[in-house]
Amino acid sequence: MQHRQSETVRFIIKALADDYESAETLANYFTNQEKQPFSRAEFDQALTELITGGYVQAFSYSDTKKKLVPAAFPSTAYDSLWFGLTSKGNDLLEK
Repeated sequence: MQHRQSETVRFIIKALADDYESAETLANYFTNQEKQPFSRAEFDQALTELITGGYVQAFSYSDTKKKLVPAAFPSTAYDSLWFGLTSKGNDLLEK
């Protein structure tokens, strides 16, 4: 993994440490970094890597259940998804 890519991965893991976040919130945060902004493409690549690696789970809001439920990824409704760490993702925080 390239240095810049692993930096993006670390930022995403830290951002998801305490709560679920929407794709829009995460992307806005990372593309608006003052010190070293990330492009949306870099963000999308890192998030996809984390999901396919089992570190992050995608969720969508279920109107019928009134809660977030696991969602298929990739999704055509990417920007309406929410993301949270899996137990494997939480293990990365402890390293």
